[in-house]
Amino acid sequence: MPAEQDKRRYEISWFTAEFVDGGVELAFRAARHRRVVRQTRIAFSTVILVLFALAYTDYLALGLGDAFYALLKSRLALAVLCLLVVFSAGRLWRSLMDGVTPTAIGIIGVAGFLSVTLLRPYEVGWHGMSMMLILFGLYVFLPNRFLFALATALTSSLLFMLLLDAHFHLLGRELLTLAILLTGVNLLGARVAYRHSCGMRLAYASEALRRKMRGRLHRSEASLAGLQAERDAVLNHDPLLGTIDRRHFEHLLRRAVSRCSERGAFGPIGLMLIEVDYFKQVVDTYGVQHRVAILEHLVMLAHGVLRRADGGVAQFAEASFAALLIDCDQNAANRLADELRGALYRTPLRLPETTLCISASIAVAPLLADESADSLRRRAEAALAMARVKGGNRVEQAISGVFIAPLEGGAGDAQNAVPDPALERP
Repeated sequence: MPAEQDKRRYEISWFTAEFVDGGVELAFRAARHRRVVRQTRIAFSTVILVLFALAYTDYLALGLGDAFYALLKSRLALAVLCLLVVFSAGRLWRSLMDGVTPTAIGIIGVAGFLSVTLLRPYEVGWHGMSMMLILFGLYVFLPNRFLFALATALTSSLLFMLLLDAHFHLLGRELLTLAILLTGVNLLGARVAYRHSCGMRLAYASEALRRKMRGRLHRSEASLAGLQAERDAVLNHDPLLGTIDRRHFEHLLRRAVSRCSERGAFGPIGLMLIEVDYFKQVVDTYGVQHRVAILEHLVMLAHGVLRRADGGVAQFAEASFAALLIDCDQNAANRLADELRGALYRTPLRLPETTLCISASIAVAPLLADESADSLRRRAEAALAMARVKGGNRVEQAISGVFIAPLEGGAGDAQNAVPDPALERP
């Protein structure tokens, strides 16, 4: 399962508190480096302020003397080093994220503090609190990797105890008390650093998994939309003729008329009805097996002629079709209709057994102001009936506000003659 694989990929090591997958860990560091740079600058700027504050305490404890100036030089050198880190953190972000720079600065700072213990008078409380403050900075305040911080803090604590015992000859109970305090601080600091390291990575993993789930969801939605479009295409189109389903065509017609009404003006759209002349007689004469070929011939020519303004061609009855004309005014609609009529009249249908020459009656009905889709369709049907009455093979313009009932039986009963297939077309 992809979800289980993603969870394993973002697994966090219980030992290092980092991602087990090295690529994920590097991506995490790169994603967080700006925040770490900002936190590093804040941390080292604060260290500089603390160093100057401690320099004042050195003055109070030692006065102006060689020991004080030695400590001051040490603190100034560390402050300059911190200042360099503040200004170069943006360029050194990789070493910051790798733990190299924070660990190096931490070691230098601890070394400077340990040297202070040799110069200042022996004050158990002062030295102990200072060491705890340093450990707190190593674990929490200074951005670093968990194991790097832990190793630096434990090594510093051990060296601090050894130095105090060697230089000041601590009593056994004093050394034990100091060991217990430093152990407690290390345990608490390590726990806080561990939880912080895991928490950052858990938040990153959760966001990464959410992004992946959103991506999969978008891809699933796109795939579903594609399947739905394919399903609609199958449901709304005749795969044999390549025409639109009549119900879907009527929906497209109503939507086009509605959009024109919403704009406050009737747009240049119209309805064209096309019917094969003598269809029943032709089929009866030349065989029912040619019925589909005749209709395919008409649809092919209609798509070729009407492609410039075609909003869809639908089969309304066995031998009649409807076309929605988009961005097509009355004159353009008439020209397209006459072009289609002429193309059909002049293009014979060549079959294995014979060659047929067919014609069509065409009605054109431009949309009128404030007209409904039903009114537009009725005017087109009336014009088509008039074309049948006048003998077919003609284009009839729909008359505004005049409806003629369609003839019963369609084009096959309106005309009695069957065109001669050998008739030479002009």
